[in-house]
Amino acid sequence: VGVAVALAPRLGWLAAAGACVIWLAGSGHAGLALLAGVALLPVPVLLARAAALWSLSAAAPALGFIGLACAFPAIAGQASTVVRRAALGALGAAWVVLAESVAHQRLLAGPAAGSAPRAGWEASASSALDHVLSPIGSSGLLGVCLLWAVAAAVLPWFVRGATLAADAAGATVWAAALAGGTKAMLDACAGPGTGTHARGLVGGAVLAAAVAVAAAAARTAARGGDESLA
Repeated sequence: VGVAVALAPRLGWLAAAGACVIWLAGSGHAGLALLAGVALLPVPVLLARAAALWSLSAAAPALGFIGLACAFPAIAGQASTVVRRAALGALGAAWVVLAESVAHQRLLAGPAAGSAPRAGWEASASSALDHVLSPIGSSGLLGVCLLWAVAAAVLPWFVRGATLAADAAGATVWAAALAGGTKAMLDACAGPGTGTHARGLVGGAVLAAAVAVAAAAARTAARGGDESLA
């Protein structure tokens, strides 16, 4: 896969993704194949001109396993255009939500209410639709995708690379809004008066702010080096 992607990034990635889905379906895991297809299909559509970013969304559930999923929008916010930043933010949230259903554990908010453990649906696409995708759709968790898309898209407006103090202040405001908005969205999904325990919001927000400031400083330093060479 690595060689194929190195030689032909788009075709290699699409071939690997297709092979993954086909292999899962053919080995008796049709439910997992459906979820993999749902996760993978939007990637080349939303990031058609940015093949190098197609696998970046996997960082979101990876961060979730160590309790820092909320830091992902800061990574998505480093993409070069508004559309790419928004797409990455939305995809990262979606992959976290789907990964929670596959692992049946809390990476951010936990599996959607009404979803079943993996053993109950992994062999059947219809069961996966009924017991994973339908609960996700009706829970409102996809609203987090919209929130993270907006957060990633607007990050450069808060962290401009002007001065370290200004960047730190902007990143703090942005990260606090991200964490607060995510918590409010998840509480709304849980229903009136119930709320939900979101994992790692504070730690994720702190890491997100640090990533945003560090990335801006790195870009500023790179520009300074380019100017000095010129």
